[in-house]
Amino acid sequence: MSSRRGIIKDKRGRNYLISFEEEGKCETCSMKEICKIGAIEEAWIEGEEGLEPGDRVEVAVGESKLILLSFLVFIVPILLFFGGYFLLAGHSQLIRIAVGLALFSLYFLFLNLLERKKLRSYSNPEIRKLPPDIS
Repeated sequence: MSSRRGIIKDKRGRNYLISFEEEGKCETCSMKEICKIGAIEEAWIEGEEGLEPGDRVEVAVGESKLILLSFLVFIVPILLFFGGYFLLAGHSQLIRIAVGLALFSLYFLFLNLLERKKLRSYSNPEIRKLPPDIS
């Protein structure tokens, strides 16, 4: 489970503004050049009731969620592009590329609409309050 620790700065209903602690995990990560998650200092995250400003929390996302979201964002578009390209094997190369790009683009439009409704609730991280003795 990928997680970061932080402190709740503000609360609006079930949404919490969390200020994350700086961690050295990004220094050893091979994706640090393209991934900006470690650079996020504050974020609004939806969570359960009962948390208050000043609480120390741990924000975690399960590996299965990360793998599914990575698959949806990276693998499926590539499969759609090549699927559209090879499906029209008897047509000109320009048409094959155009169909592949159209499928690729339509998928990201679909993913954007889906993200607003379904993926956002699926990809929300879990917020857990830390006991006061954990630093």
